[in-house]
Amino acid sequence: MSSPDLLQRLCAWIEASYHRPEAIPFLHCFRIFKSVPLPGGLAVSAVSVRHQIPRTTHAPDLFVAELWNIRQGSIQPVDVKELCLALATFRAWYSEILEEAEIEGLRRRHRFSVHGNLIGESVEPAATVDLLSHHGGEVAFWICRERDGRAEIDPYYGESPRASGSVLGQMLDHLAWERPADQIGSTSAGRGSFE
Repeated sequence: MSSPDLLQRLCAWIEASYHRPEAIPFLHCFRIFKSVPLPGGLAVSAVSVRHQIPRTTHAPDLFVAELWNIRQGSIQPVDVKELCLALATFRAWYSEILEEAEIEGLRRRHRFSVHGNLIGESVEPAATVDLLSHHGGEVAFWICRERDGRAEIDPYYGESPRASGSVLGQMLDHLAWERPADQIGSTSAGRGSFE
């Protein structure tokens, strides 16, 4: 399947499946932009932007940008790095928007998040893929297969990462934690209980 054909099918899938109005509460609108250029000569295959209106009065609107990169063949670690660079670029662009608004005396009444999606025929096994596919939350991996003349796109999860302490966990060895309010006093006598 050619890249332009796959991009067209991806955009149709995003519209029909990923951003279905009945699946996303309070969806105001969404748009898809194809072949979005980035500084340094890179590009993102597609960007979908959705706008959800608040559920309650005075709550912020929600804007979510989803970056979609299509890779012919297997997704490689370099593809993950490029997507992470694209995510950082979009965050920097949003910071510019915030700064310009603040200079004009405006303050935001919305929330913005950006996530990345890599689509390929397979995923090259790597520790980074394993970690991001299970715990990252901002990068998703998708496998695209041709079946009966149509593209099927399914999520991909790597091996479950080892439970040993992460580098960050070792650096943050004295994080403060507490039990939810409804559990205070309901624990058995001893450490953490109140009598």
